[in-house]
Amino acid sequence: MSLVLFAVFPRSDIELFDSKGHVLLHGAQYIGLRQRLEDAVARAIKVGGACNKNSHGVLEVTFTPLGLAHYTTTCADSSYFYKPLLHKMEYWDSTDWQVWHFLTELPLQASDMQGNLLIATRWLDIM
Repeated sequence: MSLVLFAVFPRSDIELFDSKGHVLLHGAQYIGLRQRLEDAVARAIKVGGACNKNSHGVLEVTFTPLGLAHYTTTCADSSYFYKPLLHKMEYWDSTDWQVWHFLTELPLQASDMQGNLLIATRWLDIM
C-alpha cells in the first residue's frame, strides 16, 4: 500500500525545488510531512502565519510500496543516530500528530536502479 503525505511551501521555494528536482532542507534537520492535507496547511499557518493559494502550494508526496520499504529501512548517518530516512515521529507524551520526518533532500520523483517508482509528487493549490 502506498503512503501519501503532504507539506506546504512558499511559492518562491516551489520554483527553486522544481528547478533542482528535490525539496531542499534549507538548514533544517528534516522535512516534516503530514498524513492529512488539512494538517499540513494548519501547521504552515501556525509556523509562518498567513497561508493562501497565492502565497503557498502543497506538495503531495506518494511513497509507493517499494519507496516506503526503501526509505523506512535506509538509515541516515550518525548525526541522525542512524534513524531511517523516513520515519513517523513519536512524541514523548504518545500523542500521534500524524507527522513523518524525511531526513534528507526529498526527490520530487525517484526510482530504483531497476526503474521501479519509489516517490511521485505533484503540486496542489491551497483551497
